[in-house]
Amino acid sequence: MKSNLLKKITDTNKLYFPASIKAGNIFYQYKNILDFYQKNTTLTTNKFDEALKNNLVLCTFFEQIDTQYIENLLKQIAAAMPHLIEVFRRPVTHLSEIETIVPVDMAKHITSKTVRHLMSNSQDWECIKKSKITPKNVLTKTYDDDYGIYENLVFKNLIDRILKLLKKQLHYLIVALKIYNESVSIDVFSRINHEQYYKAIGNLYSGFFNNFEEIETNALTKKIKQQLSLLTKYLSHPVYRKNITAKSLGSDIKQTNILLMHKDYKYVNKLWKQLGNDDVKEEEIDEKLQAKAQKAYEKYCEYLLIFAVRNFNFNEQFKFNKWQMTIKNKKILTVDIEAIELTIKHKKTQTKYLIVPCSYYFKKDKTKYYQDIKNKIGTGYDNIIITHPFDIDYTDQALPISIIEINSFRYFQKLLLEGMILTDNDKNICAFCGANLLENKCKKCRLNIQNNKCSTCEHNYISTKVDGVAIENAPFKTINKNCPNCKEESNL
Repeated sequence: MKSNLLKKITDTNKLYFPASIKAGNIFYQYKNILDFYQKNTTLTTNKFDEALKNNLVLCTFFEQIDTQYIENLLKQIAAAMPHLIEVFRRPVTHLSEIETIVPVDMAKHITSKTVRHLMSNSQDWECIKKSKITPKNVLTKTYDDDYGIYENLVFKNLIDRILKLLKKQLHYLIVALKIYNESVSIDVFSRINHEQYYKAIGNLYSGFFNNFEEIETNALTKKIKQQLSLLTKYLSHPVYRKNITAKSLGSDIKQTNILLMHKDYKYVNKLWKQLGNDDVKEEEIDEKLQAKAQKAYEKYCEYLLIFAVRNFNFNEQFKFNKWQMTIKNKKILTVDIEAIELTIKHKKTQTKYLIVPCSYYFKKDKTKYYQDIKNKIGTGYDNIIITHPFDIDYTDQALPISIIEINSFRYFQKLLLEGMILTDNDKNICAFCGANLLENKCKKCRLNIQNNKCSTCEHNYISTKVDGVAIENAPFKTINKNCPNCKEESNL
C-alpha cells in the first residue's frame, strides 16, 4: 500500500508533506529551469542577464508543448489513414435475413413459407375468385447489410478517439499561438508601475519568444486541421453513422480474425494499440517526480528573485545608492527545502527575510501546513515568506509565485521595497525610483511614506501609496495600507 507521505517518517523533528499527482506534474512546467541550473551551477549577474534573452525562460504562459508527442501521434494516424478510409468505403458487413410482410408488388423472394402464411391469414387476401386467392400482402425475406459487427464497433470507437485526441491537441496549439501573439495588456499611464517594469516585461517575453517554436507550432496546427477535415468527410458513411449510438468499448479489444488478418482492419487494430487507453485512469503518485518538481521550483524562485532585483534599480553588485542586497541559499533541514536568504542593508541597518519555495499541493489544511513550516524554521528572520505555484491569489500565509503568471516578480519587488524602506533611517532617497524625498514624499514617482500609529490597537507601522494608490497585497508585516496587527486602514 502506497504511503500518502513523500517519505517515511523517520525523524519526528522533520516536517513531511503529502504527496500528490498535481505537485509532481508541475515538474514539466519548470523542467527547463532545472535543465538550465544543471548546466550553469555557477552564474554571474551578466551571464544571468544574457541567459534571459536566450535559453532561460522565467515565464511560459502555459505548459510546455510536447511537440514530439504530437508529431508521433500525427505520423501514426497518417500511416493508418488510407486503410481507415477503405473501411469507411468498403466495410466488412454481415448479410442479415429478415422475414417480413410486404405488399405483393414489393416482394422479391417467394418461399414455401409464403404460401403457408397466405393460406392461414385471410386478412392478407385481396380477393378470392373461382377458388383462386389473389394476395394483397405476402410473407417474404429481405436482406440487409449489418454494420453492427464487433470489428465495426471497434472502428467507430477508434475514429471517436482519434477525433478527440486531434481536437484536444488543436485547441491547445491554437491557445498557445493566441497567447504568443497577444501583447501584454498594461496601462502605460499607471504611475504605480516601476519605471523598469516595461523593460522587465520585455525581458520575460524575450526568453519566452526565443524558446517558442512558432513555425513548428503552426505546421503542427495545419497538419491536425488536415487530418480532422479528411476524417470528418467520411462520418456520414453507414459504417460510422449506423453505429453512432453504440457504447464505448474498454481499452482491451478482442483479437478477432478480421482484426488480425484483414488487409485494412489489421491497421485499425494496430492504431488502437498505438494510441493506448485514453480512458480516465487514476494516476500513480510519482514521489521522485515530486522531489524533482520541488527542486526545479526552488531554482525558479531563486532566479525570479534575482530577476526582480536586477529590474528594481540594483546594479550587478546588487547595490543601489546606500542599499546593499545579498541573496544566498539556505538548506532548511527540518522541512527539507532549499530556501533563499534575502538580506537588505542600508548603512548599518539591515532586515533579513527567508523565502521558502513550497511546490507541495495542500488540498486541505493549507494554512496549517504553512504555519507548521514557519514553526519548524523558527526565529532569526524578520519575516518568513512562503511561495507556492498553485493559487493565483495572495493570502496572508503564502505568495502565488508561478511561471505561468508574468507579474509574479512584482511580489518580490514589493518585498524589496519594504526592506529598503525599513532599513532607510534617513528617508532622503526614494526607494522606488531613486529621486530625492521631501518630507517622505517623492515628486518624481509620487511615492508617499508615512509612519502610522494605529488608532485602534496603537501598533506602529508604515503605509505607502504611489500617486494616491495604496500598495496592496503585500505579504509583509510592516508596509501596507492596513495595520498588520488589527487590519485597521490608515488615514494616509
